[in-house]
Amino acid sequence: TVYASGSATVYASGSATVYASGSATVRAGQYVAVHLHSQHVTIDGGVVIDMTSIDQHSAESWCAWQGIPVEDGTAVVYKAVDAELKSGHGFTYGIGDTITAPDWSPTDACGAGLHFGPSPHHALAYYNGDESNVRYVACQIKLSEAAGITSRPWTTAKIKARSCAVLHEVDIHGQPLATTEAAS
Repeated sequence: TVYASGSATVYASGSATVYASGSATVRAGQYVAVHLHSQHVTIDGGVVIDMTSIDQHSAESWCAWQGIPVEDGTAVVYKAVDAELKSGHGFTYGIGDTITAPDWSPTDACGAGLHFGPSPHHALAYYNGDESNVRYVACQIKLSEAAGITSRPWTTAKIKARSCAVLHEVDIHGQPLATTEAAS
């Protein structure tokens, strides 16, 4: 993975990932998918996928970009929590509970809301606790009260919301776990 900015030139091959900004130049092989996020970057080669018209800060566009189904203005996203279902900021994500951020602001930056990933794998990237006891919960958010976070240095997809309904616990693949009630 390479972060290039200014007037850098990068030659990448194999399974390289390059984040280019400013007036950087990227040269790619003819079958390499290149996601263009800025009109200021110069691209030579590759198959260009123009992302410049997509507003990933919009919750609806963010969900479309991440492949998350939207139903009745809501989406299911994921949170990594500790063994007691607590986030790194002290919120408890109890199954069936509704959690609300006291500081909500739909800015394109971290903070000011509850943060989620499009999958448990993504949510784990932002988990700051002991990974040996991490748990994952599926949460339903209202897109009218959510915003994609696209500002750097974040490289893993992330969205924030004013509140969420905690649906159930899932495994790292997003599959619901059997509850104690269901098992008996």
